[in-house]
Amino acid sequence: MTPDPNLGKDGVDDDLSLPDHKQIYANGFYTAVSPVDVVVGLTRNGQNTAVLNLSFSLAKTLAFNLLEVVEDFEEKLGIEFPTLDKIFEHFNEPDEVDSNEKQEESD
Repeated sequence: MTPDPNLGKDGVDDDLSLPDHKQIYANGFYTAVSPVDVVVGLTRNGQNTAVLNLSFSLAKTLAFNLLEVVEDFEEKLGIEFPTLDKIFEHFNEPDEVDSNEKQEESD
């Protein structure tokens, strides 16, 4: 069996020429597992847009590749992108100004 020439492909110029109906944008995701594969559901504004069924080996390889790409980009820019967990953490923290105002009102 010959290796997939697209596995870990760096040059995406050809892929960018796909018609719009074959391109997917997502700003959320969910995962599920079965005994034989990983399911990654992609969402846009809370609505399902696509479902990927991946073997565990491909899911792990993809995860490492995505992390490598993001870390390389962060290094080049000199910044670190927050994860959604960190972003939601900040949105759920009480605003310091509101906390101070509430403290003043109770005094």
